[in-house]
Amino acid sequence: MISSATPHVRLLLAIGAITGAPPSDEDSRLLQRIPETDLRSLAKALGLWLPGRFSITGPLERRILFAERSDGGSAWTAADLSGQPHATRDWPRWTVGRITVHHPGHWLSAATLTPDAARRLGRPRILLAALYHPEWFPLPRFSLAISDLARSARMTLSGRVELMDMQLGTTFDEIMTAVRDRAPDIVGVSATFGQHDLTIRLLDQLHALPQPPVVIAGGSLTARNESLLLERYPKLLVARGAGEPTIADMIAHWHGDLPLDQVRGIGYTGAPRGAGTLGIARRKTPTQPNKAQTDFLPELDLLDKTFACKGVAQLETSRDAHRRARSAPAGTRAPGQVPSLSIFRQSWPR
Repeated sequence: MISSATPHVRLLLAIGAITGAPPSDEDSRLLQRIPETDLRSLAKALGLWLPGRFSITGPLERRILFAERSDGGSAWTAADLSGQPHATRDWPRWTVGRITVHHPGHWLSAATLTPDAARRLGRPRILLAALYHPEWFPLPRFSLAISDLARSARMTLSGRVELMDMQLGTTFDEIMTAVRDRAPDIVGVSATFGQHDLTIRLLDQLHALPQPPVVIAGGSLTARNESLLLERYPKLLVARGAGEPTIADMIAHWHGDLPLDQVRGIGYTGAPRGAGTLGIARRKTPTQPNKAQTDFLPELDLLDKTFACKGVAQLETSRDAHRRARSAPAGTRAPGQVPSLSIFRQSWPR
């Protein structure tokens, strides 16, 4: 059964099914005003109505709500806010035997979750931060890099992801305040050329915390300075290629499903076994490109802030030094050229 209602209406229907009474008209209007992209505000509002633990996750076009029913135990409700039946979802491997949807042919269903499944829905907490010098490049652009990573992480249905981008008004101090207040388990840092000073400053402070998070740094700057960074920060992980497989593997590693040496596309400091000696060596894992796909849709958490800053939002089918080229249709390039022209590009007035 496919619902033709909007995601907000389905969310209200799910709340009514879970609590036995839908929110008031005033509360419904409040919920309707919250953008689908603002997961933090949605979660705060849902906490006012839902009786137990809950998780709202998944990529933008396929959000899913898991909510514990009032009778507790393993009784939950699963609501696919896209209106598509649960059976049509490409469920992550870890959910097998942990999440059982009782009516997979419907978008709204009772479900049984193991205690481990409930834990995985909420952890790890991930903060993705993009560094920036606004005084050097004043025109903000919607950051596809960390939005790509957020999408890949949310597709695992494991953990919670938040994004912060300095080019959209976020300050360095606000990033560190968020780290201290929200205590993320994993912090991903995106840095490109011209941001070495910010990178060093942030990594210094992250590693000086009493309980530092797992820190993984990516972008063209960190890829070039990998040896320098690993010498200074022995516990740092450096993303060396496409970030989507890496962030998905890091979530599995955090849960103990994958050893570090099987996380794709990272460089890190290791202590290899030697003949009577113990040395420090730099290790690299195989790099795998992002999946070739035509339904390339980044998460849009930061899009409203881009507009508020009178910036530019653009969607391209190719990547530069750290964005793998997507396939372009016939006729958009000369024979023998690497695909580089956009199928779609839209800019908003400055």
